[in-house]
This record gives sequence, C-alpha cells and structure tokens, in this order.
Amino acid sequence: MGELVSAIMLLKYPEIAQRADAIAADVNLSRPVTHDATELNSSLPEKFFVRQDDLKAAARVLGDAARNLDPYRVANAYGRLSEGCVQCHADYRPRN
Repeated sequence: MGELVSAIMLLKYPEIAQRADAIAADVNLSRPVTHDATELNSSLPEKFFVRQDDLKAAARVLGDAARNLDPYRVANAYGRLSEGCVQCHADYRPRN
C-alpha cells in the first residue's frame, strides 16, 4: 500500500494501474459453500466478504482511472480504496 501511495503522489500511472490490478487479483477468501462448521471460512461474517468484494471493485476502478491518465479519478478512487481498507481493519484487526 505504501508503494501505491508513492505512485499516486507522483502520478506514475503504469505503476498505479499495476498495483491496483494486483490488489483486485489478489487471492481472496471464498464465501462458505455450506453451513458446515468445519469449513474454514464459516467463522467469518458476511460483512467481511462484502468488504472484500468492495475492495476489489475499488481497486479495479483505480486501475481504470490510471489507465485513462485521469488524476482526479485516481485521487477519488484511491480515497474509496483506502477508506475500505481502514474500515475493514477497524472491524477485523485487533486494536493496539
């Protein structure tokens, strides 16, 4: 994420697109197929999967904005992406 911020601050569009695409393509946790408690992801609430889907969608928007060389869309898309990161971390990371 730090390298993405640096690329955005310098408007390095190819690097922004590359990093955004990597976030969108990152391996994700699958929604449970059954309600079987032995399924690893069954302990995660639906809200987690919604946040994960939103993150990937925001990353795709950011990548598209970078490919279109649009600094204002890049800024807006990055804002939405980082907002999603912070919200998810607030929900699921331990507080220090």
